[in-house]
Amino acid sequence: MICFERISVQPVRPFANRGIVRQYAIEAAKWIAHPEGNTSTDQFYDFELDVEFAQETSFRLHVSADQRFELFCDDGYVGMGPDRSDLRNWSFHSYSVRLPAGRHRFRASVHYIVTHRAHAQVSLFPAFILAAEGAPVDLNTGSAPWTVRKRAGVLCEKPAFSDKWYQVVGPNFTIDGAAFFAPAEALRPVPVPVPGGQCVFH
Repeated sequence: MICFERISVQPVRPFANRGIVRQYAIEAAKWIAHPEGNTSTDQFYDFELDVEFAQETSFRLHVSADQRFELFCDDGYVGMGPDRSDLRNWSFHSYSVRLPAGRHRFRASVHYIVTHRAHAQVSLFPAFILAAEGAPVDLNTGSAPWTVRKRAGVLCEKPAFSDKWYQVVGPNFTIDGAAFFAPAEALRPVPVPVPGGQCVFH
């Protein structure tokens, strides 16, 4: 039976060591991005990893993205995030996971919005990060063989009412299904090209 349960991770002190000494398990992984990732266009990506377990296994999973992710396992919905935050206090989600023996696929749909972006959304670069704690095989971004596909066919439009009221919630999405679900080349992701990494977790 596949089981994912959202769990809380207590803040680590002292805060002064953040970004200097590794404090959270997610920091064992690396932020990864599409080779054509940039900060000037709206982008939609699927990050995927196929793994196989010899027996039923339990572990913890930590995941985040810039800007937002939806996480799936074997096409079943797990959750979405991260909670909005700033670059010095970036949020991540943690799950207690139990998976049966056999092959499994992890997929994270990640989007990065520039056009009419929500005013509360802080961003640096379109990227994804995932780390497993206690898993029998490597799942971490930056070391496990993740792939990334770019999704097309999504138009970010200004909400119709925004010419009358001040709007802060972000754009409307118009999706061309034929383009969005068209086969896309799976590429090897690259490390995030940002000096000093992506952000500091909290």
